[in-house]
Amino acid sequence: MASRKMHQTTVRFGPDLWQAIELEAQRAGVSVAQYVRDSALMRVSYTRGRDGDPHYEQALNAVTMPDGDAPPVERARHAAARTRENVEDAVALQSQTAQAVRHTQKLRDEARRARQRHRSGEAEAPADASESAARD
Repeated sequence: MASRKMHQTTVRFGPDLWQAIELEAQRAGVSVAQYVRDSALMRVSYTRGRDGDPHYEQALNAVTMPDGDAPPVERARHAAARTRENVEDAVALQSQTAQAVRHTQKLRDEARRARQRHRSGEAEAPADASESAARD
């Protein structure tokens, strides 16, 4: 079985390109590192497709259309539609993550305030009247 170890490298970008990469990564809802990895993968895929790599063609046919005999234009359209769906899914996931982060921050803030009230000796107000009545 092949090793799954990731390799690390240093890549230097000029300020203008770095700013463009950051913006596009943000728009895609991914980190700059993921955006650069995806870009490298797209470049390799493009080159292999252009050069007629048989493994690439077989994989492309398998994921783009059930009918591998479809014209290349149709396969490309189908791949573009799947890409749009994936981007939409990524945007939805990014929104869910942002919502979870906001909720977590709210809970942390509430816990911090409760600790401060506890330390200062303030009594906590009951959540509702039935809770207050149950205590009496």
